[in-house]
Amino acid sequence: MSRLLLLRRTTQLIALAIVALLPLLDVFRLDLPGGQVIVLGNHLWLREFLLVILGWVWLVVGLGILAAFVGRGFCGWICPQTLVCEMANAVLGPLRDLTRGKQGEVDLELAAQKRLLHSPGAIALLLVTALVGGLIVTSYFVPWTMMLEALDSGRPSTSLLKAIAVGTVLIAGDLLILRHTICRFFCPYGWWQRLFWRRPALAIRFNRSRSVDCTNCGACWQVCFMGLDPRKKELEKACVNCGKCITACQRQLSPAGKPGLLSFDLGWGSRSLLEIVHGASPTGLARAAALVVLLAAVTTGLVWGIAARQPVYATMSGLTRLDRDPDGSLRGSFVVWVYNNTEKEQTIRLSAEGLPRESVDFGGTQFRLEAGQVDRMTLSFAVTRDSVVPGPHRLYVSVQNAADERLLSRTSAPFVFPPSMISSLPTTGTGTAAQ
Repeated sequence: MSRLLLLRRTTQLIALAIVALLPLLDVFRLDLPGGQVIVLGNHLWLREFLLVILGWVWLVVGLGILAAFVGRGFCGWICPQTLVCEMANAVLGPLRDLTRGKQGEVDLELAAQKRLLHSPGAIALLLVTALVGGLIVTSYFVPWTMMLEALDSGRPSTSLLKAIAVGTVLIAGDLLILRHTICRFFCPYGWWQRLFWRRPALAIRFNRSRSVDCTNCGACWQVCFMGLDPRKKELEKACVNCGKCITACQRQLSPAGKPGLLSFDLGWGSRSLLEIVHGASPTGLARAAALVVLLAAVTTGLVWGIAARQPVYATMSGLTRLDRDPDGSLRGSFVVWVYNNTEKEQTIRLSAEGLPRESVDFGGTQFRLEAGQVDRMTLSFAVTRDSVVPGPHRLYVSVQNAADERLLSRTSAPFVFPPSMISSLPTTGTGTAAQ
């Protein structure tokens, strides 16, 4: 194993371990039974999905900027799809014939495909891999503890079995039928890279000044699992920068005492950033500027959204009703929504400022909110002519923890007591006017 391949395998295995551990450590997963998204241990409910969308946009834009520097190196060095497909190639042989045809073109009559039914052990290994992959995929949507408990009990739900089966079948189909076809034609990162960058910075270059040293042995394109000829210019469109062709070329020319004709190239060489910008096309500069501005805006929104997020918060409507009661009082109501964003039950107490305290009624003194619950409460009030002042006012509602009276959230809404309506009320001679 070459040093380059050893380094690439190390990064691929680390990336695969990270992908498997993300849902287990609650770094990122979608909890469909609970209707929430877990990000870095924070439980974001689906009503807060804007934060998750911002996170995805940040990731996509970040990958777009990464593609400008490493091209599709992300695919060759990090993406688990490449690792598992290379494993399938090693176990069953590649799906394309790299020893027949011109320049490694796809040949669906590869003998390895015909040997599939004669390699039950290899197929069993890939199916076990697909099952493990299906469990990992399912753990992104169902809490792994719930999944393991259900499987251990021997009575898993039908929906859980269907989810695992779908994930297993998709991965098995990928390993047995598609493999790097997905990488060549359907990879979203590849399409994103092609959309924004005509030529990535990092790519494998063929030293054309020494092309006479090429022996046309075919070693470079025979080892390419993407079916590419690295000597061709259009290589950049699908090349994942794995470096296998570089090693193959070096091995072929080293007996003759010559260096390989293929190498990694950053594209800009020794040029300064100013020279790169000066030589870039207006379209390329516009794309780069758009990505940088978008990344900055999304980062700002994401940081602000996470920093401003409250475990329990409240919102309220404006005055929804204001009527004169036959008993001579003025009755009205507001609607208050309280959101429990935590994964624990909360017992809360509500209080109001801006109206006479004795006139306000929430329909109770304490309220219990389940994890993720949104409760709609009605704040009703009844005031007399002597207890209020005509004109504009603002009502404040505070949400406190019932146990320690710690303030959890505070919201407000403006309202108006029309002078004509107040003056039509009878005078009672009691009460203190609200200011």
